Formats: sequence, C-alpha cells, structure tokens
Amino acid sequence: MIHRRRDGLDDYYRLMVAEGLWTTEPRLRLYTEFLFRGVPLAGRSVLDIGGGTGVFSFFAAANGASRVVCLEPDGAGSTKAQTAKFARVAQALGRQDVMLAPQTLQEFDSGGLTFDVVLMLNSVNNIDELSCVNLTISELAARNYQQIFFRLAQLVTEEGCLILEDCSPRNLYPLLGLKNPLARSIEWHKHQPPEVWIGLLQDSGFADPEVRWTTFNCLGRGGRVLLSNRFAAFFLKSNFCLRMKRAQAQLGQGEPFPPAPGGS
Repeated sequence: MIHRRRDGLDDYYRLMVAEGLWTTEPRLRLYTEFLFRGVPLAGRSVLDIGGGTGVFSFFAAANGASRVVCLEPDGAGSTKAQTAKFARVAQALGRQDVMLAPQTLQEFDSGGLTFDVVLMLNSVNNIDELSCVNLTISELAARNYQQIFFRLAQLVTEEGCLILEDCSPRNLYPLLGLKNPLARSIEWHKHQPPEVWIGLLQDSGFADPEVRWTTFNCLGRGGRVLLSNRFAAFFLKSNFCLRMKRAQAQLGQGEPFPPAPGGS
C-alpha cells in the first residue's frame, strides 16, 4: 500500500474529485494503491507518457517524487481546456515542479536524464495507432514499436520499471460482434493483448513481466479479490496492468534498430 503523506496527498485526492478528474476519493485511493503497489515514489523520477491532465503525475509528486514529467502532445487527444486544467491543478496543489511537455515520446528529449518509473496508462496504442492495429500481421508495424520501445528503454534507469495499462481485444462482446455495454466507445481493433506487448518489450530492453487484471473501483477490495483475473476480465472490459523492469543487459549497449525495409 502507498504510504499516505498527510502533508499533500489528502489535498490531492480532494482536488482530483473537485476538478471532475475522478468520481470519488475512495475509488481513486483504491486505484492508486493497485497501480503503484510495491513501487516506491519518494525521491524517484517519473515519466508519465500520455498523461493528459496529469492525474497520476500529480499523484507521484504528492508522494514525494523528485522529478515528474508529463508528456501530452498537442493535437493528439490534448486540448487547450485539458492543458488549462493541468495548470489549474498544479497551481492549486502548489506543484509547479510537475512539468507538462507537449511532445510525443518520439519527440521527447530528456537531455540525457533517465527515469525510475515510467507510466504508459491507456496510451500505448496511441503512440503509433496504425502500427498498433497491424502489429500481429505486419513485420514493419512490429519493428516500428520495437524502435519506440528501444527508445523508451534508454529513458529508464537500471533499477527502473515500466507500468503499462490498456485493454485486451480478447473480450466476449467484440467476439459476438456487439458493443460492450460497460465500455461502448472502445475500438477493440486498436488494442493488443498483454502477450503482444510483453514480446515487443522483451525484444527492446525490458524483462520480468507481471500482468494483473483490473476491475471496477466501485466494487472495492472485495471486487479486486473476486474479479481481478483473466476469466472475469473477458466478460467485463479486459483491462490489464503490465509491469516490467529494465533488463540488466540493456540494449543501450548496442546500436539502435536500423530502419525497417519498405513493405508491410
């Protein structure tokens, strides 16, 4: 469980709900406990890729992270209202130390700095959407993501970890050709199961995969115990959380992947 810092974390939870960024404080507490279980944040550096309004960037800062960068590129789902809300939350929490960088992962220049914790929460498929759709049928698409993940591995410290969350397309409703009543807006063909991401990440400098299946925060800890498994997820929203470490034998010792040949 995350250690609760009374000097800022309670304010964080209250503000996230007041700004309409989460439904209730108990549900956000439950989710952050699940997401960051066993991951120390105090004194560590955090990169939040596709962090939007900074919900988890500010959580890391409230837990004592020494440096937090939130990547949210202009024109890739980001809006002026979203950027304004980020600035308003930063001011309300007194967290001017949380940096919002309007860049993609491919564009981001860390100036040689690396990060202890990298978050990629519901954003991995947006990094290269076309390649994501074709990952399992196109060698070029897979190679594009290998290059992206290789770049990502170079941004992670030797003791660092990646936390990736997304949904798997292996779900009852799309198999039946139906809209999932729990997540009607999900475009299932734009997502991949955790095994696909694990394979690509292992080829790009990451190791020791751990997959956990998520469920509804409104069901509390009892819901986590009963429904946090692959079988239940198949009938719900198929959300998973993948955690991996940077491999000891890092690919950074060699040369970047060469450009892939033309074709698909």
